[in-house]
Amino acid sequence: MAKKVNVSTRTIWSYENDINNLRNASYNTISLIANALEIRTGQIFLGDNFGKIE
Repeated sequence: MAKKVNVSTRTIWSYENDINNLRNASYNTISLIANALEIRTGQIFLGDNFGKIE
């Protein structure tokens, strides 16, 4: 993951363990993470509820 996103493994760890670190990441980094996970960017913060209208 870290290589695909072009950040250190420590940075990925910090994103996984503190949502505030992830919230402060650049849009480009978020986009690269989403691509590495094969999900849409919005799903990172909204999970499976992304795009649902109730």
